[in-house]
Amino acid sequence: MCTTKSDNHSNNDSSVESNDSVIIRNKKYIKGCYPVYKNDTYPIDSVPFDQITHLTICFAWPNADGTLFTSEINDIDTIVSKCHQNDVKAILNIGGAGVGENFPTVSIDSVLRKKFISNLTNYTVMHKIDGIEIDWEYWPTPEKVDTVVSSAIVSLFRDLRSALPNNLALSYDVYSGDWYGKHYPSELINYADEIVIMAFDNTGSWSDIGHHSPPSLVDSSYNYWIRRIGLDNKNKVVISTPLYGYNFRKDHSKGSDSTVTTLVYNDVLDEHPEAYLQDTIVTDSSIFFHNSSTTFKQKIDFIKDNDLKGISIWELSYDMGTKNKSLLKYINSEINKK
Repeated sequence: MCTTKSDNHSNNDSSVESNDSVIIRNKKYIKGCYPVYKNDTYPIDSVPFDQITHLTICFAWPNADGTLFTSEINDIDTIVSKCHQNDVKAILNIGGAGVGENFPTVSIDSVLRKKFISNLTNYTVMHKIDGIEIDWEYWPTPEKVDTVVSSAIVSLFRDLRSALPNNLALSYDVYSGDWYGKHYPSELINYADEIVIMAFDNTGSWSDIGHHSPPSLVDSSYNYWIRRIGLDNKNKVVISTPLYGYNFRKDHSKGSDSTVTTLVYNDVLDEHPEAYLQDTIVTDSSIFFHNSSTTFKQKIDFIKDNDLKGISIWELSYDMGTKNKSLLKYINSEINKK
């Protein structure tokens, strides 16, 4: 089992003093996801660093030959420097939806695995990045666990943890339930400082009308993973939450792509100011579900009541321009309130 190194690299685990002089211990993480492919419309200077503790830089990913694809990241050194100037940790996210096909290839082959880990470790150290987050979202046999791939995932995490300097964090993203969750071996937690539960996308075009990220999903996904990793690892749990929602036409039926659209918070707020407080917006023709401040309050209370590590936000640009109705500001004001 790997010894957790979180005490060495955390900038927020020690006691801190709030504005009202109340001592807050074990300050919770607020990890804001930064999509580098939006650099033109959401440059690094747009990031509200005062509202987050970690910036998750999305994405790099493995190439089939064991090299690291980073071409979408414009000027990593500037991004990391901005983080450190603002006392924020820079985390490099490896993977993401639609770009993980090479994970099995580089993990199964010991030579490629060693090459990939070397490239990733060197890149991370060279650019003074504070941690790695593995977002493995590709499975060659989604319905059934591939035992070869499963074993390779463990080898990847074991070898990566061994190669990374002790002061660098290692975390990984997981799905909220068993459909994809079963592919992540439970023993990965032994090599990781954090497990980030993606508690969203529970509904969509494939489902009946319903909320895709209600507080109840945080509860059920947490319980699912605690059964897998053990209660003694609850302090490694980060709950990932969305700043987008799904708009269902009222005539939607399960499996219909044409009757569901994705809408992000700042766009919805322009038309529905009440979205700051209401997670369900009903019009004559549609029903929109998202995470309002009311929903976030329930999720934050769950994180605090269960003494979890913190919250992750997908993604920061969806809150841009929302001023006094910023959900990120709300989260920041609530999650470490005594």
